[in-house]
Amino acid sequence: MIKIDKILNILLRLVDASKVTISLTIVAALLASAIAFISGVLLLNRHKIIRFLVRTYVEIFRGTSLLVQLSNKGNKKQRGRFLLS
Repeated sequence: MIKIDKILNILLRLVDASKVTISLTIVAALLASAIAFISGVLLLNRHKIIRFLVRTYVEIFRGTSLLVQLSNKGNKKQRGRFLLS
């Protein structure tokens, strides 16, 4: 039979984990917006070198998939059931 205490414990842990997930999502969105705004303003700069550097940065991230950006070149460690990169 299913014990209510275990279910409540799992639900409380899920609520705590969702708080962390939402917080990280908000922080990441704000940071990405700030970087995008600064990059956009720098693209309007009249100096060719600055425009070239910003355009290169943008095109590198635009041209690669998220999986490639997040991977750590095969240096992965196993801890229990979880794969850490």
